[in-house]
Amino acid sequence: MQNSKFIKYLSSLPATEWKVFRKFVYSPYFNTHQPTAQLLDYILAQADWTRADLSLEAAFEQVFPGEKFREQRIRTLLSNLVGLLKRFLRQQHYEEQHNLQHLHLLSRALAHNQVALFQETERKWQVDAATSPAADAYQLAAQYHQTVDSFNINFGKRGQGQELTTAVEQLEYYYLEERMRLACQLQARQQVFGHTYPQTDLQHWLGRLAAQPERYQQQPRPWAYYLTYRMLRGGQAADYQALKAVLPEVANYFQAVEGRGLYTHAINFCIGRINRGEVNFKTELFELYRQMLDSELLYHRGVLLQWDYTNIVALACDLEQHAWVDNFLQSERERLPENVRDNTYTYNKAVYSYSCKQYDLAISTLQLVVFTEQYYNLLARMLLLKIYYEKGDDWALDNLLDTFRIYLQRHRELGTARRKSGTRLIRYTRQLSKLRQSPLKKRIVDLRQQISADPQVLNKAWLLRSVDLLLDHSSGSDVGLRLET
Repeated sequence: MQNSKFIKYLSSLPATEWKVFRKFVYSPYFNTHQPTAQLLDYILAQADWTRADLSLEAAFEQVFPGEKFREQRIRTLLSNLVGLLKRFLRQQHYEEQHNLQHLHLLSRALAHNQVALFQETERKWQVDAATSPAADAYQLAAQYHQTVDSFNINFGKRGQGQELTTAVEQLEYYYLEERMRLACQLQARQQVFGHTYPQTDLQHWLGRLAAQPERYQQQPRPWAYYLTYRMLRGGQAADYQALKAVLPEVANYFQAVEGRGLYTHAINFCIGRINRGEVNFKTELFELYRQMLDSELLYHRGVLLQWDYTNIVALACDLEQHAWVDNFLQSERERLPENVRDNTYTYNKAVYSYSCKQYDLAISTLQLVVFTEQYYNLLARMLLLKIYYEKGDDWALDNLLDTFRIYLQRHRELGTARRKSGTRLIRYTRQLSKLRQSPLKKRIVDLRQQISADPQVLNKAWLLRSVDLLLDHSSGSDVGLRLET
């Protein structure tokens, strides 16, 4: 039974949802079949759903004690639970859509000629529409105004068509928002995959937005996507700054998934500039992350993903925001996924200690990391490499570089590109270590040029900083050489 569809679906839900689902199953409105509910209780009572002895026979005995085992009977109950779980997820989604609920209630009130109910629901719609963002807000608004127009006609309030005119306008905004959102996604994919996507009508809408900025700026949702598209298409810092200026405000008009999507476009723009050597965009990137933390957009159902946590710590340490990092490590620890919480916190605590030049503490902290994922193993080795180099522990560094090389050769699941870039990091670090013992400027400059021109090397920024420190203490007669950056 551990391989059943229901177990797979249920285990993918947060544990906090299991009790809510149980209440759903025990509600007589949704389920009146008691054996189905009893099977759910049996499953929820098991500590480990992967056990081999979690069998259909054991479940059957629990639900139908003393009866002869019939496999199809227990499979029918599992099928019932799958159906109830799907209905539960649909119901949860529907209950989050307050404006949609109001719209459906307006339609039912109109169908039954319930004037008081219609008017009460209309007032609630207007309040929620003004305060609660919805992914399809313009589309719902268009339907709302059409429903109000029908109500007015049915009850003798014939107007001049204002409700229908407003409905048409809302539909325009709805299409414009969706069109610009998809244009942003296609532009982002074009930059990743290099494929050009036909968008024959796009210039028409871009022209309308550019020609009437005063009108469309009043509609934060399509305007935000317009600014995002301009940033992605032109790659200009001015377009990024225009988007950044409105992001904190317009985020209030979006649901969490949409808001994260907008910020992700801005974050990727900053990362692209950083990768091109524009280090001032690190501060920009840090500010975007802080905005997302403040607005709760970085969290997924209250959970902070481990790689977001790790990326933020690395960035803030690079900017020497040590006091902020120390507070962040502690305050956000409990919001990490429970199954990776200790490991993620411990690794990043080591990163923080390294950034504070507490090298021995960083090493001892790293020893507490359990390498449940190969990527953490890779990150830990890169961190140790930097520590040993900066401590001047050449013996430990040589040993690490040897074992690091073997590790990359053996673990093909890391991917060809990552293994190659790790191998280059090893090679450049060996050269750095040797040059530190004999720092001739020409050789150091040659190495810097190699690293700077290399598009595929891990820890490139650290390598360049280390080379520059060597240059400050180098010797030789080639003083007139000019660095290429």
